[in-house]
Amino acid sequence: MQEDQVKEAYNLALEALKSYGNEKIMAEYVKEQLDKKYEPEWQCVIGKDFSVAFSHEIENFVFFQIEDMYFLFYKL
Repeated sequence: MQEDQVKEAYNLALEALKSYGNEKIMAEYVKEQLDKKYEPEWQCVIGKDFSVAFSHEIENFVFFQIEDMYFLFYKL
């Protein structure tokens, strides 16, 4: 992702972390926001422990950690 998009994704993750206690709801919220701002189809995976294999569009991928939670956002 471009730097401004990474900052936006990180801020959305922080907001979701503070507002929701459920990882599925957090992922749905972030996906909805990314789809609105950067067009669909964003995929959002949030959790403390997960394995994943996927394909993504070039420059439409970010992975980071906040506290003990991992955030993976990518676009198909």
